[in-house]
Amino acid sequence: HQRHVPLVLGFLLLVLPFLPATNLVVTVGFVVAERVLYIPSMGCLILVVYGAQRLWDRFAVLRKPMLLAVTVLIVAGCLKTLARNQDWSSREALLRSGLQTLPHNAKMHYNFGNFLRDSAQPEPAIAHYREALRLWPSYASAHNNLGTLMARFEAAEYHFREAIKYSSEHINAHYNLGQLYR
Repeated sequence: HQRHVPLVLGFLLLVLPFLPATNLVVTVGFVVAERVLYIPSMGCLILVVYGAQRLWDRFAVLRKPMLLAVTVLIVAGCLKTLARNQDWSSREALLRSGLQTLPHNAKMHYNFGNFLRDSAQPEPAIAHYREALRLWPSYASAHNNLGTLMARFEAAEYHFREAIKYSSEHINAHYNLGQLYR
């Protein structure tokens, strides 16, 4: 029973920490990102190393191909890290990378819309908020932020009311609607 402790530990570290991010049990409402995969990656590594150790001990003929495979994996991991570092070089680069990876994710369009709004680019921000709402029509925060960019009173009012309809406790939507009426 004590011989396969790494197998059990690796499997538990792989599965249990990742369960909340799968949205199977409960919807968590965030984009699955690298930070969610740190502990499951440790579980995966434990399983791979345990399997490699078992193969190394049993089959001497596999040792050279295993060393070659490990070398290729390390080089590939280093190259991927260099490429990913470019994605993390700025907020814009990270958000653009997320949009390329998840073009049908409303939160990615919402986050990019926020970046564009903060960068004084209202027209592209409006387009991304609208895309977020096309993908998730009841997205209250997207309605609220889109309302803040609307030039016409009626359009702004519509989006603030939609935000309140879908999330009655959305404080910013109430505030923005009050400011609009004022």
